[in-house]
Amino acid sequence: MPSRPKQHVQETKCRLAIRTALPPEWVDEDIDADYGRDMEVEIVADGKLTGINFAVQAKGTAEKKRSKAMKVRDVPYSHIEHWHNRRQPVLVALHLDAWNKLYGYWAHEQTFRDGTNPPLKSPRFSFSDEDELTEQRVAALERDIDRYVYTRTG
Repeated sequence: MPSRPKQHVQETKCRLAIRTALPPEWVDEDIDADYGRDMEVEIVADGKLTGINFAVQAKGTAEKKRSKAMKVRDVPYSHIEHWHNRRQPVLVALHLDAWNKLYGYWAHEQTFRDGTNPPLKSPRFSFSDEDELTEQRVAALERDIDRYVYTRTG
């Protein structure tokens, strides 16, 4: 019989955590073909679709050592290049199963915190406590997206 890789289970847990963290009015859809994006989200305001979208790269880990769990290495540089060329931002999200916490930050704001220059084939994304997706951080996502679009279009 086929088996389901643990990585897929962790990604599913991350997607569920994202859906729980986002306002229920917002529309989220899974993306089947994974090119560094697992979900697409549209913000809804006053019951109306806004056309304000962002993608999500969902990552999860069952790692019990927190310092190790806060680092994600399996993101190919080609995905990062793709994210930087998109009109909509990409939120890189990490769910820590051992603590049931969700972290995230915008891919376009990522500096390679492992100090590599040029970046490794699969750069290390490091999350910190400030990256926790609290209610306040989620509420600020729309403002962040507006700023992203403005800087892209002038």
